[in-house]
Amino acid sequence: MSKGIFPQMNLNDIKNALAGWGITISSDQLKTPNPDFVEGVYCACLQQVTGLNQDSLRDPVQDALKDCPVEERDLYAAALSSNLLLYHLARFAKAARVDDFNAKDIFSPERERTIVLLSAFINFVKFTEQYCDAFLKDLKERSDSIIVQRDGIAAQLNEVQGKLDNLKARIAKDRPICEQLNAENTALTSTMFVTKDAQAKAVRDVEQYKADRNELMNRKACIETVIGTGV
Repeated sequence: MSKGIFPQMNLNDIKNALAGWGITISSDQLKTPNPDFVEGVYCACLQQVTGLNQDSLRDPVQDALKDCPVEERDLYAAALSSNLLLYHLARFAKAARVDDFNAKDIFSPERERTIVLLSAFINFVKFTEQYCDAFLKDLKERSDSIIVQRDGIAAQLNEVQGKLDNLKARIAKDRPICEQLNAENTALTSTMFVTKDAQAKAVRDVEQYKADRNELMNRKACIETVIGTGV
């Protein structure tokens, strides 16, 4: 039988430790333990470290069975609850350096074995309170700070997303107007090029007219000169 690494406690020390958690037990309960008693005190030790108890395990069991097409669901729920509790208690016992915790320790408890387990569990809880609570508190505070930062960033993201959605809505609303303006701009551009071409042609015509006029003026001057000289 594994005895763990923690020193074995006497009955009074066990009673006082449990009393510190608000659990009152008698020496007779330790001397002649029964399943209800050991399950209750083991769960109390488990709760001190993990926060788990029978009530917190009840909802997962109900969730697991709610979609199962089985009759006598209460019977299955009781069995699943027992297995789930045994699983967590075995993990807790292993953390307390008791590697051979099993169902017999709950359903058929023995005096010496119960003392060994309670000694290991209580000492492990004290160990975590002494050496781990400060670290866990700091870790929780940092975790809370990160959660606050995450929530702040999420709020900013939602705000930016809201602005983006509003902008998209405005763009969608203004799209017909933009398309109309683009069409008008295209038409005006086409008209401008046509007008520019017409203007260029008019300029060429004017230049040609000037050239023709100058030629005629020169010819007139020549004729007048010839007439004036009598040739």
